[in-house]
Order: sequence, then structure tokens, then C-alpha cells
Amino acid sequence: MLLGLALLVPWPLRIELRAGWGEGEPLYLRAEAAVWGRPVLRGRLPAPRGRDGRRHPLGARVRGLLGGRVRRLLAPHKDGAGVAALARALVPAARYLRRHVRVLRLRWQTRVGLEEAELCALAATALQLGQSAAALGASGAHPASPLEIRVFPDYRWFGVDSWLDCVFRVSPLRVLLAGVRLVLALRRATSHSRPTGRPC
Repeated sequence: MLLGLALLVPWPLRIELRAGWGEGEPLYLRAEAAVWGRPVLRGRLPAPRGRDGRRHPLGARVRGLLGGRVRRLLAPHKDGAGVAALARALVPAARYLRRHVRVLRLRWQTRVGLEEAELCALAATALQLGQSAAALGASGAHPASPLEIRVFPDYRWFGVDSWLDCVFRVSPLRVLLAGVRLVLALRRATSHSRPTGRPC
């Protein structure tokens, strides 16, 4: 009974992401997730090298949990159709979570740099509008308070650096149900992507 109550009660979660690329630095991504203030997941790309000199990306664990369905979905397609199918599979789970997540705090800051000042200002304005729309859409019926969206143009640097910090509440049961929806959607997508008929 206590376990059932624990699954129903919304838990506070925090997700922090940082991604970008710039002069002298390749594309990078750093992610951290915490539950009740305790880190439960950390990862970054490019993945750090272990003592054996090999990289151990976090994505390998995720692919293992999904049973290779993502790889089977993307493998037959080389024209981007697999990516589109994967995005369609994510939509039901994302919509379900959006209805049951209460965003408590959302901070999103981006630094963008271009060689020309006018282009840099236009890019910063477009990013400001895009990030604000995305943040409001993610908040759904429960807008975050405070909602902090900032974009800084940098005329002396070339690249993009974005940092997202989000605190929200959601019950573990809702997360499990969203995971079930995702797995079912991936199963349907992979079954539809299998070739039918015999080759001539």
C-alpha cells in the first residue's frame, strides 16, 4: 500500500542540460537529472574515456533498455524516414506527460555568436521567440513560476551555447505509463517498417 501511494504522489525532479558548439570546440551535450535533490543520472557527449581508454556513452544503456527497437527503426531508412517515424513514436508519450507534469521552475539561457552583428541580433531575437514558445508549450496548463528565458548575442564569438534548468513534479506512475506508451509506439513503428512481400 505504501508503495502504491509512493507511485501516485508527485515527485520533484530536476533536469539540467547544456549543449552547443563553438570555435575550437566540437558539438557537446551534458545532462544531469536529480530526484528529491539527489543526482540519479549524469552523462555527456562526447563521452569521457574510462581507464581502459574507451568511451562509455550513456546512450548505449538507453539503447539496451529499449531492446534495440530504435536501431531497428532507423536501420532500414537512410533518407530520414526513420527519424520521422521515431519522432512520431515519441509524440503520444510526450503528450501524455505534458498533461500530468507541473513545472515549478524553468530557466533557459542561450548565448549565440555570429560574425555579422545584424545576423547575430536577428538570430538572438528568433531564439528568444522560439525558446519562449517552447517553454510555454512545455508548461501546458501549469505555467512555470518563475519562467526565465534569456538569449545573449555575442559579437566576439562564433557558436551556440545553451543551458536549461527545469524543476517539475510528476508521479512515478505517470512516468511508467508514458514509458509503456513509448514502447508500444516503437513496437508499432518497427512492425510497420519491416519489409513486406518477397523480393523479386
